[in-house]
Amino acid sequence: MEDNDLYSAIFYWICQVLIWILLLVAVIVNFLDIEKKYRLLLIAVFFIAYFIYLILELVSSTGKYLCNKKNEEGMYSRMGIFYKTPPEIKFYCECYHIEIRTYRTIEKGIPTTKSIRRKNNFI
Repeated sequence: MEDNDLYSAIFYWICQVLIWILLLVAVIVNFLDIEKKYRLLLIAVFFIAYFIYLILELVSSTGKYLCNKKNEEGMYSRMGIFYKTPPEIKFYCECYHIEIRTYRTIEKGIPTTKSIRRKNNFI
């Protein structure tokens, strides 16, 4: 997950928690005897916060996925093609063996052994 996606997910989560807290406070305030102007102010703040949350969700990756709706006929015709077309299975096989050639050399008076691995294909 990219950092930008992580930060936006955290931001959306915090907005959602704040919306639920505001909703809970609005419900509690509704049962208390509070002046009407404060009650209306709380409801207005709740609706503004919820509107901002909806906008954020619509521009998120989930919202883009949900807005990418296709028509039913196109979907059914595409699914019909999948059902009518038989599966195609392809195999690939490669035959080879590995040769190891060992060379003994003397470099600067020191005997050394070098091994070279080589893949030989059968044709």
